Amino acid sequence: MPAPHDDAVPRSASDVLGPASSRTRQRLGLALIGVTVLAVLLAAGQAPGAVRVPFVLVAATLLPGYPIVVRLPVDLPTLLALDICTSLALEAALTFLLVQADFWHPQGLGLLLAVAGVSASMLAVTALRETPP
Repeated sequence: MPAPHDDAVPRSASDVLGPASSRTRQRLGLALIGVTVLAVLLAAGQAPGAVRVPFVLVAATLLPGYPIVVRLPVDLPTLLALDICTSLALEAALTFLLVQADFWHPQGLGLLLAVAGVSASMLAVTALRETPP
């Protein structure tokens, strides 16, 4: 027989943190879009590596997976972890296809991911705005 106070004990991080709010998800999406646009501008402008690399790394690590995982009902740390894993898996699959097709153009892939990621993220942020909090 379970203890009467057993229901009060949180069972997971989402019980403690709760799912990330729609507002938090919107802000994350808009921040990722801004970082990605800045990364593309820095790359196109041939900015020094020390300036360009942090923005490109954040954009490449978070943006491609954001539109895929943003609607999942999980807390923020889990959302970020799923976002990173999904982004890296997507980039690995596309890189594998480029290598197999003998069409190695990493800057072209980066630009394609940036354009597709910003477009899909804008759609996701717009859909989140229409969702009640």
